[in-house]
Amino acid sequence: RDAEQQREEWQRLCAEAEAGRDAERAARQSEADARARWERLCRDAEQQREEWQRLCAEAEAGRDAERAARQSEADARARWERLCHEAEQQRDELSIWRHRLATLWPWMDAVAGSDGSSRPRISIVTPSFNQARWIGATIESVLAQGYPDFEHIVVDGGSTDETAVVVARYPHVRFLSEPDQGQAHAINKGVLLATGDIVAYLNSDDVYRPGAFDLAADLLGASGEADVIVGDCDYIDEQGETIGHLSARLEHPRDLLRYWGWDQTHCVPQQAVFWRRGLLAEIGLFDPSLQYTMDYEMWLRMFSRGRFVVRSQTLSGFRMQSESKTVSSTWKMYLEERRSARRHWPRWWRPERWQLEVVSARHVGRKLLDVAEHEALAKRQRRHPLRLLGTALRHWPLLLLDPRMALTAASAAASGGPAQSLSERIHRGYLHGLWRMRQPRARKA
Repeated sequence: RDAEQQREEWQRLCAEAEAGRDAERAARQSEADARARWERLCRDAEQQREEWQRLCAEAEAGRDAERAARQSEADARARWERLCHEAEQQRDELSIWRHRLATLWPWMDAVAGSDGSSRPRISIVTPSFNQARWIGATIESVLAQGYPDFEHIVVDGGSTDETAVVVARYPHVRFLSEPDQGQAHAINKGVLLATGDIVAYLNSDDVYRPGAFDLAADLLGASGEADVIVGDCDYIDEQGETIGHLSARLEHPRDLLRYWGWDQTHCVPQQAVFWRRGLLAEIGLFDPSLQYTMDYEMWLRMFSRGRFVVRSQTLSGFRMQSESKTVSSTWKMYLEERRSARRHWPRWWRPERWQLEVVSARHVGRKLLDVAEHEALAKRQRRHPLRLLGTALRHWPLLLLDPRMALTAASAAASGGPAQSLSERIHRGYLHGLWRMRQPRARKA
């Protein structure tokens, strides 16, 4: 019995020793895992410290760059103020010399007014982006005016073509090239730089006709009768040849609210508009959120404060070329035109407002249908004409009753082959029949 008890005691001690060894091995493994985890955390902390040091270095470099930019801006502002002061002194000195010369030579009366004062200064702002092909002709048309006191400011949006090289040939042009937020933003920058009493903007592919500046100076000068003048405008092609004409007309400012009456009840060619610089202090600058109708929206504001005078004299030429926004994005212009007009319509409770809403919605729907029909027959992208048809229906659902809607949808949806040829033949036949029906009425009218 004693031996059996000793044997059991021995087995118990062996089991405890084995359990102790297992616990020791587990403790060693846990210690090894903890050490590995600690080393990993140390490495991560080191990496985070290096990343923090890098970020701190970048932040310090950014602060240095910001301080340098602020200093550069302050230097540029000081240099600009100094140049403006010098230019003002030179202008005053030039006015003195003109007055002296006017008392010596009678032919200087063409430059000086009857009271001996110089003619008003005219500032022309030209927004430009990749228009090297046309901007030379634009600058030449300004020079050809032969006006004694003018400035030409070209605001470029960072062109990648030869625009800067072309403008550099004309040292009198003030050239500013930097990225902008669109045409209206570029025009506003130029207007803020302008120092003239009379301001206008001319796009970089349009031109002025002879005598435009003289008429503007006569009507907008110190003793003039207007705050804004509008003249006629020619349509010109890419070679500069006249292919059409716009006659300026505007009997009542309210006609502008009905923008669909263009060339019927009103016609205000942007290229032939000049205005007093002081008028902008009352109505503000061009709206940079508009890309196609910033001029139309500006005319609406000008009419609320200024006096308009219309003259039947051709002042400018509007170049019709495929790269212009008016030609390449007509459908966007129709939508933005309506949004711009609605800002100035009467309140909702006025009956006139509802009439304007209905007529404008019908006008936009029909115009979008025209564009979609043209693109479908020109075999351009299939999806875009269909999207335009959807937008047209949202504005004027009654277009569903127009056979042109179904014909345009069929022409756009046809994927080729006999079906496309047949739908296009039916579509063109229907349009030809409409044209033949309208001819007698046109001749009678």
